[in-house]
Amino acid sequence: MHFLFPAILFAGAAAAGNPAAEGALWTREEARIVFNDFGCNGCHDIEETRIGPAFRDVAAVYEGADAVAVERLRLKIQRGGAGTWGQVPMVAYPRMSDEQARKIAVWILAQQDSGASGDDRSK
Repeated sequence: MHFLFPAILFAGAAAAGNPAAEGALWTREEARIVFNDFGCNGCHDIEETRIGPAFRDVAAVYEGADAVAVERLRLKIQRGGAGTWGQVPMVAYPRMSDEQARKIAVWILAQQDSGASGDDRSK
């Protein structure tokens, strides 16, 4: 049974498409609107640590914005978690669609390489 999960994860990651191309989805302002709508900005910021880590810090933890990293972060967004960044747990977003969570994950992971403006489209 434990061999099945990596296969499912890989299949989902392959369906994620090209994360580098998808990373150009939003400007910083567009991302703030999405994150406000879902409440992400209550705990996270692009550059500052709040209750949760800064998005740039999250991006730095993953090894590039490949499909597997996108899928791992998508699952973390939807399922929540605890212990990765300290005592405060990450709230789960189980009603967020896979596509919504994947787009958010792609944008967050793109912050590792984005410039000071945070505008992914300029890349």
